[in-house]
Amino acid sequence: MTSKLGARVIPFPEEEPIYGLAARLARKNGASLPQFTREQGLSCSELLRGWANQNIAELYGVAAHELDRATFRISDKNARLRDEELLSNDWSYRTQRICADCVCEDIETCGGEEQYRAHVRAWWDLPCITVCPIHEKRLLTAAETDCAVVWDETQVAYSFAFPALAGIATTIRRAENLKAESYVLGRLGFLRRTDHPVLDRAPLWRAIRLMERVGVAKLGSAQANTQKADVSEDRPLSLGFAVLADGIHGVIECLREIKRSTGRADDEWAPRASYGRLYSWLAHQEQEGSLFDEIREAMQEEVGLAKYLRSGFTLCDR
Repeated sequence: MTSKLGARVIPFPEEEPIYGLAARLARKNGASLPQFTREQGLSCSELLRGWANQNIAELYGVAAHELDRATFRISDKNARLRDEELLSNDWSYRTQRICADCVCEDIETCGGEEQYRAHVRAWWDLPCITVCPIHEKRLLTAAETDCAVVWDETQVAYSFAFPALAGIATTIRRAENLKAESYVLGRLGFLRRTDHPVLDRAPLWRAIRLMERVGVAKLGSAQANTQKADVSEDRPLSLGFAVLADGIHGVIECLREIKRSTGRADDEWAPRASYGRLYSWLAHQEQEGSLFDEIREAMQEEVGLAKYLRSGFTLCDR
């Protein structure tokens, strides 16, 4: 690998993924990211997926662990950061979203040349995070910024137009109740971690799924497709977190609300008819761990299936 590096930029290892630093380096040296990685003897794909941190650290003259703090390592099935695990589709650098206030603060306060100060935050690449918990404002797509942010797919880089963003930032309404986003980013190490008696018992990827599916069911009632969070504008993650604030009892109460909305009587043999798709997902044995075992036990008591299950029946309703 080439050991020489021309012009440099200031790294922000607490929040910037390695591909973001490399993209700024490439721009500063007059190259696209693919060109830059080829010149350094690296794979652009491996860089984006978090497997070239050691190489960039040696090139930059810093400790590799410094660059690991905000860089997800992506495999075919998983996305890992520190001790937390997400699914690979929980992460995508193609989400193309920004916090206008974060960018404006970068350009106003960070060191180095102005055009290279703004940097990507690692959590912008998480589709479940739709609001910046620091500035309490919705993340924007490139289209929404009216070309203030230019995403170049060939260069894998953002370019920011500060005056336009500064104006846009003042028009975004502040969001409310950011506990869910703060919880996720706290577990990933970007914010101060807060404990949760229910969600802490599950791997982060399962905790996110539980919040999203409960939130979608809360919004859409019995037949809401909890596998596809197609109501993202209403932040199902936040709604699910609020329901789970009451622990497993909150989940059971959510199922009761769904049943009331259907107006159907209990059906011991087809509980989904009364309790909806959320029931089917929670009942399925693929949801492993003591937390889901307890939820299923509470569901069984609620639906009245306990006597049948003790006699050898299983929750097979999908």
